[in-house]
Amino acid sequence: MAGDSVLASFRTATGAVAAALAAQAELNARGQAMPEDARVRYRIGIHLGDVIEKADGSVYGDGVNIAARLQSMADHGGITVSGMVHEAVRNRLTATFEDQGDQQVKNIPHPVRAYRIQVDGSIRGESTAPTMGIDELLGQREQLKELLKQKFKRRLTIVFTDLKGSTEIAEREGDLASRAMLKRYHDLVQETIKENGGVFVKTIGDGTLSHFTEAQSALRAAAVVQRKLDEANLAAKTDAVLLARIGMHTGDCYVEKDDIFGDVVNTASRVEGSASAGEILMSEDTYRALADKSEIYCRFYKELTLKGKSEPLNAYKAFWDPKEVELDKSPPVAAPERKAWNWRLTLLISVPLLAVLAISLFAGGLGKVDQGAKRSVQHSLPPKQ
Repeated sequence: MAGDSVLASFRTATGAVAAALAAQAELNARGQAMPEDARVRYRIGIHLGDVIEKADGSVYGDGVNIAARLQSMADHGGITVSGMVHEAVRNRLTATFEDQGDQQVKNIPHPVRAYRIQVDGSIRGESTAPTMGIDELLGQREQLKELLKQKFKRRLTIVFTDLKGSTEIAEREGDLASRAMLKRYHDLVQETIKENGGVFVKTIGDGTLSHFTEAQSALRAAAVVQRKLDEANLAAKTDAVLLARIGMHTGDCYVEKDDIFGDVVNTASRVEGSASAGEILMSEDTYRALADKSEIYCRFYKELTLKGKSEPLNAYKAFWDPKEVELDKSPPVAAPERKAWNWRLTLLISVPLLAVLAISLFAGGLGKVDQGAKRSVQHSLPPKQ
């Protein structure tokens, strides 16, 4: 799990789609007894492709990335599948597919065919709606909410990282080379997080999720990750350049065993998605929580409009590279000022000069005529005897 999302793998596409339909039907049934704004709705994306599986069950590869992108296209409470899944299940399940056409998805060089599944009527059988009354359910809900706050609620700084360049490496050098690269990257991040007092929660495809009690430690760890990646790129013997985007947000969340939940996690993920490769972005809440704002140079960057958020978020950028710090702090070079043309001064200077030049030319001309006349007289007279 990652925040309020779930990553699962199935041996068959049919099993995956059937499970997705069943999950949506169950959530829809349970939500009937709740107010509209309290209902839980999941977006589900499914793709059929090759993945690499670790001993702990974690999976990696383009198959995971494509499924994640399809999930973001789905409606709330809906299911979106790739063309490969559609081909595998269309004659095996009772479901209605709506062709969405080819979609260009992030970090995938080729378009992906997408199909939306109409959830209504896809699952046969009776609803399993709760039998308790609304007032009783709402009362239990309030009690449960208070219990959750007391036992699991904490104020933390959430850190998401996402590696850019892994898809290109996988296409050029193969999944095994990509997997080895991802392991080195994840090891680097995990080691840095722990060294700076954080908790490394999990890997998510080519990204990671961590949390810190102190915002200052989170920022320090993020800067170290970027510097280590920069050093690794300079020392690499290949043309592959690894760049990470890092996003942070601070707020109340719920921690249970080895996972973390809450809106603060979703916001941190959106902040990370707004960063460019090699950048560290943080929310204003994280910036205000920094104990020493002078340790790592930060400044207001821009206002972000985040998906699923009604209000914009002020984002601050942390500068981990000393060269970028110097460049950002240096005042802009002003263009040389162009002086206005003073035509009166030009006229006052040029008129006397033209007069002098005219007089000189005239005087020189007269001198040439006199000399010429004199020479003509001399050469026309016969020599004296």
